[in-house]
Amino acid sequence: MTITIDIKDSVTDNILYFLKSFKDDVKIIDIKETMPTTQKSESFNEWNEVKKRTDNKSVLPIIRQREIYWANIGENIGFEQNGKGNEFMRPLLIFKKFSNNMFFGIPLSTQSKKEGSFFFEFSFKDDEVSTALIVQGRLFDAKRLDRKMGKISVDDYDKLKLKFKGLFHV
Repeated sequence: MTITIDIKDSVTDNILYFLKSFKDDVKIIDIKETMPTTQKSESFNEWNEVKKRTDNKSVLPIIRQREIYWANIGENIGFEQNGKGNEFMRPLLIFKKFSNNMFFGIPLSTQSKKEGSFFFEFSFKDDEVSTALIVQGRLFDAKRLDRKMGKISVDDYDKLKLKFKGLFHV
């Protein structure tokens, strides 16, 4: 008997374990090699090209805390926030500057109505609400930054810091 299964890589090992329990009744082939290229794999390939160009940047912006830039966030895995469009861009808040090249950044979203300790809503231009995805914050290199969009107000930044400290208990 031949069974064709179209599955994602993340569950391949579990299915293989299950199929092996049938011993000689099922012939196991290398599922990973026969799987078609997924859309996610294509996005990873496209992001790799953008990432190479991003890594070769020689002119970097002078960054300051509270600034918001369009940034090459990339195509990430699982629940990690992705960039959008051909350049995998997303607005990014410089939350904490460590050096001229390195900072802790928090990705932003324009989708509001996100409530809870993971999110912080604020406005920095033309009354457009932005949501800081606090739990998605991480270390970034300044090479990822493209162009400055604006700056979060001192008052909103202080509120965001309090929410950050409460979320991570620091």
